[in-house]
Amino acid sequence: MLGLCRLLENSPLDARQREWLRHIHLASNGLLDTVDHVLGDERRRQTETTFDIADLLWEVNCLQTPLAQARGITLLGMVYDDVPPRLVGQPVALRQLLTNLISNAVKYGAAGDVVTRVTLASRDAERVRLTLSVKDAGCAEGSDREQLRRALAAPMETAGRGSGLAVCRRLTREMEGELRLGNDGRHGNSVVASVTLGACEPFIRPAEFDLGQARIGLYQRHTRLDHLLAYALKRWSARVQPITHADALIQDREPPALTLIGLDQQDLEPAARDAWQRRFDAMARPCLLVVNAEPTQPLPWRLPLGSSVLRLPISRYLLGRTLAGMLDAAGRQTSSDQPCILVVDDDELSQHYLDALLPIVGASSLVAGSAEAALTLAAGHAIDLVLMDLRLPDASGAATIARLRALGGRWSHLPIVAMSASPGAELPEQGPGGCQQLLTKPIDERQLRALLMRYLPGVSEPADEPALAVVDPDLALQLSGGREALADELLTLLLSELPNHRLTLAQAWQAADADALREAVHQLGGGCRYCGVPALSAACSALETRLQQAPLADCRREWMQLTHACDQLAAWAERHPTPR
Repeated sequence: MLGLCRLLENSPLDARQREWLRHIHLASNGLLDTVDHVLGDERRRQTETTFDIADLLWEVNCLQTPLAQARGITLLGMVYDDVPPRLVGQPVALRQLLTNLISNAVKYGAAGDVVTRVTLASRDAERVRLTLSVKDAGCAEGSDREQLRRALAAPMETAGRGSGLAVCRRLTREMEGELRLGNDGRHGNSVVASVTLGACEPFIRPAEFDLGQARIGLYQRHTRLDHLLAYALKRWSARVQPITHADALIQDREPPALTLIGLDQQDLEPAARDAWQRRFDAMARPCLLVVNAEPTQPLPWRLPLGSSVLRLPISRYLLGRTLAGMLDAAGRQTSSDQPCILVVDDDELSQHYLDALLPIVGASSLVAGSAEAALTLAAGHAIDLVLMDLRLPDASGAATIARLRALGGRWSHLPIVAMSASPGAELPEQGPGGCQQLLTKPIDERQLRALLMRYLPGVSEPADEPALAVVDPDLALQLSGGREALADELLTLLLSELPNHRLTLAQAWQAADADALREAVHQLGGGCRYCGVPALSAACSALETRLQQAPLADCRREWMQLTHACDQLAAWAERHPTPR
């Protein structure tokens, strides 16, 4: 099946067919992983990898969406920001757990929403305990909750609804957790699972995009989805303009930079469809349609120039990347002193991984999913290095490299590094006319740092400078004038106030309020001045200085260093008893 999918990739396909092919890929790879997990050798079953549960949940929702839409159900996934983006464990077992829970909710729940929430219950250094809850709309008859209760208690041999839940119980036990019934039976049923996994830094999910205070209109009748979209836009530093009725989309004398519009199956009825076409014809700015309709349903509208369409379910990454690309195309200028890396890869999960990792190593990114998109970005942006996947939907990686080199000028010698998920892949032509290196995916943080140092002049290894200690007891004793009790008291006070400081900082950053952020950083810096926490003190000083010299949009690197220092101190506090 996977071999035939690869053949189809190299055939002419429209956007809708390519979307279906992507879902076949997801289902086939998921099935292959499950078979390997069940039938493979013990060592392979116990292998742990690094993954993002947000991507995993999106994959599962994609596969369950056709049946859900046929039953009048909308699937929503919510991964809270304090859930680390880089978890360590067995994603195959977690995928099977989520698949069973969501599939049961779709099969046995009533029309409405099925909401999956992933929250952080606790963290101990590099181990996290997560709570996964899947809530459906319940059924009209009142017996469904009692049936669910019995199914959760049924033995593994029980057939029917209980058998899938019995497997879920086994999976949660393997991940040091448990499975139980939620307490909100009056408004639907929920099944709650707890699991324990490893985690890597950063322990708090950073904002993946910065939309530069762009004003974005939001029209969405679905209440939960409206809340999720508004939250994502604000997190990415956009100014949200709520739009409560459809005709208001064309009545604003100063329309927003772009408008995000949510449509569903009822908007495809003839009368509503024609009304929407009249609105689209009257719009002067591009719009992004988020459509909740069956995947086989064609969309008949002619949209304003520069518009895009996404179908539910959508990943948070795909939404942010689409918005950022539309704003860039509409003329939003961005400036940064970081090197710019062009990522050319049609796999969305690989795009997400690299797009999230590059800012951590001090680089900005542009993402292209095809050879044509890569050439368009290359012509309009100052690129410093290219990461090129060898398999693209419209050309080979080698052919795309040749077309980039043919642009001339600095492209004749610009560093281009090939990527492949196959360990046996061969390096295309080397040297200035080809590419410099071949890497096997996934690329880790150390490899990315090494690439920047090797190919980009002026980029140095951060470790060249001595790493500052998270907590330095000798420094604390010196700052307190040799009074150990005072040093312990000051550190205890800082640790108790750290969550409040972090909340204030996050609110100021997300609101793009430079004055409030400057004051919050100043307060935190003052609070840690005599506590012997050199890493956090240095991060506060660096961000406060940068805020005085540059606009907020250019302070992202210092902001990430500060949040990292806060994470380090919080992790240190969990590993050490409270000073007395």
